[in-house]
Amino acid sequence: MRSRSRPDAPILRKTFWVGAAALVALLVAALGVFLVFRSFQDPVPHDPEAARAELDSRNVEEVAASREQVQEIENPPVAEPVVEEVVEELLQPEEAPIEDEGVGSTTLPTVEEVQVPDSIANVHSPRLPGAMFDAVMLVGSDASGFLADSIILLLFPAGGAAPAMVSIPRDLYVYNPCSEDYRRVNANLGGCPGYANGSELLALAIQEFTGVEMDHYVRVDFDGFVQLIDGLGGVGICFEHPTYDEKAGLDVREPTCYIDGSTALAYARSRNATQFIDGEWRQAWSSDFARQEHQRQLLLQLAGQMQDSSLGTILSTLQGLSHTVRLDGGWSLTEAVEWVWRYRGLDPSQVTQIRIPVEDYRTPEGAQVLIPTRSFNDILSGWWGPARR
Repeated sequence: MRSRSRPDAPILRKTFWVGAAALVALLVAALGVFLVFRSFQDPVPHDPEAARAELDSRNVEEVAASREQVQEIENPPVAEPVVEEVVEELLQPEEAPIEDEGVGSTTLPTVEEVQVPDSIANVHSPRLPGAMFDAVMLVGSDASGFLADSIILLLFPAGGAAPAMVSIPRDLYVYNPCSEDYRRVNANLGGCPGYANGSELLALAIQEFTGVEMDHYVRVDFDGFVQLIDGLGGVGICFEHPTYDEKAGLDVREPTCYIDGSTALAYARSRNATQFIDGEWRQAWSSDFARQEHQRQLLLQLAGQMQDSSLGTILSTLQGLSHTVRLDGGWSLTEAVEWVWRYRGLDPSQVTQIRIPVEDYRTPEGAQVLIPTRSFNDILSGWWGPARR
């Protein structure tokens, strides 16, 4: 006698094949992510705590040598300028090179002996638990590769809450762990040869100021940024009027709401632009805060555009752009998949943008810098209460 099939057998078979298809899709996606991350060339070693131990082990003579190296990074040799550049330079306020006390001697000034405004002593933030945030440093380097042109922090709270985005002004005057004095924060990207690479030294300087441990590092140079935008087919940024900034290379002739990589880079670097409105050129923006806002706007717009793409399209795009970006060696496949899954539906409007209040300051050596006017912990805890210390 032939046995009858159970009534729910077709349902079970359908469920099995749906589950199998989902599993195959998941495995394909995981393989794609793995191949993309494997394709990123030359991962950057990133171990700030080990670098801190190396820096702390130096003697007085080694610190003096490190100060000389930082001085060279801050003031790289440049080619002979053309006549117009010479005239322009002569018209600018003089910024005398920093002459470090103690170089070549047996003693160095301590941090307390270095001449800095009294307000700086009150802005360093207490160190927060490492598990409070997943923190990523996004760095855009200049043509030399030793100075950071832009620094943006992404702070992802534990538990999956919407993240915050923080622009660190490149001229922010903070403690430099290599030279053991105060310098512009962007000089940390040059590293401390023999003791810490650029990502590690920059992470330590930012951790000293913010109190937040920097977990990961992503770096894009100018050429890479242009290729990144062009590879994604451009980015949706609107210009209602012709816009011009000669120094940044920004030259938008016609109103548009979509720009290519070269224009996006110029927009990200623009600090002082004019727009042609009602038959005359008018000031559009004129501050480093505007430049920082442009950079955050570009990142959020790109994130929004990526949400509209399929996983296959995103993986294919990232595969083609992998040579333009450098990641730290600590990114794992598991972390990458988990991050993408956790924030896959995030609306860019949910990202909190944190601004660091600063004021102009001229150092004793004549350099124009920015000093913070509030502790970062005070600013951060206004957004994330558990961070208050």
